[in-house]
Amino acid sequence: MSSSSTKRSPSLPKSRSSIIRTAENQLLETGLKECVMPLAKYLFINTKDYLVTEFNHFFRYETNIASLKTSLREFKQTSHKLHTRVQVEEKRGLTRTNTVKGWLESAESIERDAAAIVDGNYNSSSESPLTSLLERKESGPKDCFVFLFSNYHDSKKSVLLLDEIKRLSADSDFDRVAEESLPDTAVDMPQPRMRGIGTDRALARLRGCVAEDDVTIIGLFGPDGVGKTMRLIKLNSDFVGSGGEDFISVIYVDVVACSNDARRIREVIGGRLGMTPKECESRELIKRTLSHTSFLLMLDGVREFIDYEELGVPCDGGRCARHRSRPHRRKIVVATPFDYVCAHMCAEETIEVEGLGPEEAWKLFTENVGRDAMRGDAEVHALAKAVVRNCDGIPGKLIECARALAGKTTVAEWKRVMSEKGMSSSGDSVDVIDVISNI
Repeated sequence: MSSSSTKRSPSLPKSRSSIIRTAENQLLETGLKECVMPLAKYLFINTKDYLVTEFNHFFRYETNIASLKTSLREFKQTSHKLHTRVQVEEKRGLTRTNTVKGWLESAESIERDAAAIVDGNYNSSSESPLTSLLERKESGPKDCFVFLFSNYHDSKKSVLLLDEIKRLSADSDFDRVAEESLPDTAVDMPQPRMRGIGTDRALARLRGCVAEDDVTIIGLFGPDGVGKTMRLIKLNSDFVGSGGEDFISVIYVDVVACSNDARRIREVIGGRLGMTPKECESRELIKRTLSHTSFLLMLDGVREFIDYEELGVPCDGGRCARHRSRPHRRKIVVATPFDYVCAHMCAEETIEVEGLGPEEAWKLFTENVGRDAMRGDAEVHALAKAVVRNCDGIPGKLIECARALAGKTTVAEWKRVMSEKGMSSSGDSVDVIDVISNI
């Protein structure tokens, strides 16, 4: 019995280790089948497709240039017909619509780029680039490389231009090419009076992002009342009377007033583009109009994700669709209380709007509450400091509280207003701000 048990005991760990090795091998095999192999297949197929496409740009050089020449000739006829329609309407005293204006600008840019390729490269000979290269016996390796790369570059660009010509041609059938008057670039909005605010880094950075070509969607976040709307209004005022130099259309949308409803937001966007209420119902028509114009769209008060497609805003993968051959600039500013909404709305740059510092907060409060209210006894002065502390430097809260307390001179009146607003009159619930305590 003892010898038997002695023989069996070593076999137990050996059996367990064998099971573990088998399980590891199975996991490895499963991992290879389910993860590594599909990934390798995906990379191989996509790499192969990419290489085939890139090589085709070179070997189909003559075909692509010839196709571009033919398409360009037909596209010029389409563009000329539309331009003639516009001229007829303008002679009647009408003004071309923003959509048509943007389309003609896009057409002019594409015609210019396509003509440069066709005029500089088109050869009636049927020789391929490789044949032409072999005939250049006097050319050195550097000349050969430049020749090959130039043909590849022009062939690839011609394919992109052919796609643009096809897209614009499909959008060239306009029911209305001109109207009596066009909307202004930007609507003049009342400027908020918020004195006491010092250097505004958030507004300066916002203006910088709007001016920068590489940034399309900008997120502006901060708590309610911190001044996001004020900064959007100031940004809007930069383009009032600009004559469309930077943007043809600057559109401000109060998303809260629209109840976050895509249809109502489209009505605001379409209205600024000069569309009729019926035309505003079509997402495709708004998208088509914005695709042929430069615009700055400001969405204020966004509290949850809004699909750009539902609004008719031309975006692709979170970025506003923009091709290097198109001259239009497109910008979207999303103002929201929450930083995560900026990410959901695909913001490429995010700007935080911070509250005021202690000195600026006190100055803004006292200017709005009035000096008479502050001439009471020392306890009223102490309550004023507690109000400022409770407002956390948020200008909207400071102004709201100051206006509610304006004209109140007794301690009882101040405490009643503070109680209505859920504020602590003792200030025990907040940290003491030394700067205010010394005022």
